[in-house]
Amino acid sequence: RRVHGAIWSVTTLGQDKVASGSEDNTVKVWSLTGGNVLKTFTGHTDQVRAVLALDQKRIISASSDSTIKIWDWERDKVLQTFNGHRGAVRSLSLSALTGNLVSGSEDKTIRVWKIDGSQLLRTIEGHEDYVRVVLALKNGQIVSGSRDFSIKIWDEGTGELKTTFRGHNMPIWCLLELGNNDLLSGGADYVVKRWDLEAKTCTCTFEGHAGPIWCMTILDGLLVTGSEDNTVKLWDLDTGESVRTLLAHSNAIWGLSTARDEILVTGSWDKTLKIWTFVRPQPPKLPIGNK
Repeated sequence: RRVHGAIWSVTTLGQDKVASGSEDNTVKVWSLTGGNVLKTFTGHTDQVRAVLALDQKRIISASSDSTIKIWDWERDKVLQTFNGHRGAVRSLSLSALTGNLVSGSEDKTIRVWKIDGSQLLRTIEGHEDYVRVVLALKNGQIVSGSRDFSIKIWDEGTGELKTTFRGHNMPIWCLLELGNNDLLSGGADYVVKRWDLEAKTCTCTFEGHAGPIWCMTILDGLLVTGSEDNTVKLWDLDTGESVRTLLAHSNAIWGLSTARDEILVTGSWDKTLKIWTFVRPQPPKLPIGNK
């Protein structure tokens, strides 16, 4: 479906809805079954760079107007506004351990917020350029990726820097946590890297895109990436090999989300949101009598 502006971010709401954040300053809620817009929110005064589902009814949005908002889409109202950043807010993540909200901004900071009361708990500084992506890990740490080419890991409770990873030779645009202490990072250098957080080493590099990688997710055990080369690629996580390429959009893909283990949602700079049904290829059956 076409919207009024390029799509920066998408997030699924339960099993049958998806929200998008757009260049036109809006947050939209869509039906995954009909593909139609259910609600449009217009409270931001600049582009909406990130959206994140707080639950099935509430959406968190981050904007170039330096604010973060929480919306109740069913009651059609803004519930909270978080003020404090001094630049565009580019990324959001929720801590599964504490329930806190983590944000990353072009003001080069990471901020940790208590959602109740919109309270700023701490400001974390240490990057030399703007923070493009933040990710709250299950162990209570925060990972950040920056335009300074680095990935940093911080203690959420104290803000202390734990580790810095370097390996990309361009800015870091997206991060994804895997099990077994593994982290994935995608960058403007066209590759995804897999990191062993305990050994602090890169264990695999996924190569194949012809443009910066803006977003990642997991679908049915496969890594899915969206790129400025207008394609979506599916990868084998063990081998790092690309197993499928979708010529998905006519411009860069900025947002990916999944639902029901079979639905993939893509949002693009071509001003469209697309809903895909995923069917994993089955191995060919051998003729009867063959082994």
